Amino acid sequence: YTLSLHDALPIYWRADRLKRLQMGILDGLHKAGWTHTEILIETEAHLKEDSEGVAFLGQCDRIEILRAPDGRRTAFIVDYKTGKGENSDDKTAIASYWWSDDDHKEFARGLQLSVYAAMFKRCDLAGVYILGLEDGKVSGTITEPAQSIFQPYASKKFDGDITARIHEGEYAMECAVKVLGRGEFSPEYSCDLCQWCKVKSLCRKGEFKGEVMADSD
Repeated sequence: YTLSLHDALPIYWRADRLKRLQMGILDGLHKAGWTHTEILIETEAHLKEDSEGVAFLGQCDRIEILRAPDGRRTAFIVDYKTGKGENSDDKTAIASYWWSDDDHKEFARGLQLSVYAAMFKRCDLAGVYILGLEDGKVSGTITEPAQSIFQPYASKKFDGDITARIHEGEYAMECAVKVLGRGEFSPEYSCDLCQWCKVKSLCRKGEFKGEVMADSD
């Protein structure tokens, strides 16, 4: 598939805007006394959490390890989305999900960043956030005192409660452990996340869709 110049220019412009947004955040952090000690990108940005014999693995787009102005070692987890930052971190309704087995009605925050926050153990988290390509805005959970640095780029008011975010991620993993313990793998054939699943043989969606399973599956 070849893009015409007419189609490519808006994509280039949005990518350049996102680059300038991230540069603004980095400059603001440095001017406020934050110092980067390490930046992990994609294949380096692995997360792992073991819970009751189940290993959860994750790979972020970007993890920034910094020294905060007060000397604490802390971090930001960053995820890039082609859509709007705000839409990517909306509330997640879970009342109708087959894996939710208690009275929870919804997650107050987007599930992906919450699980990332729950899995990260290297140091304190100062924030988890999304950079949206479509709107060039930031959305997520940013703690004080970093909120004022991110606010000019925000798609909405920042949630600052990183602890609540971690608890929601832990709850989601607890649900997954219970489901795996019961041996229930009910397929959700309309789920957009399936395209990234590496164990489609569990629910046989790949077979249902006529996909060729790898030997490892």
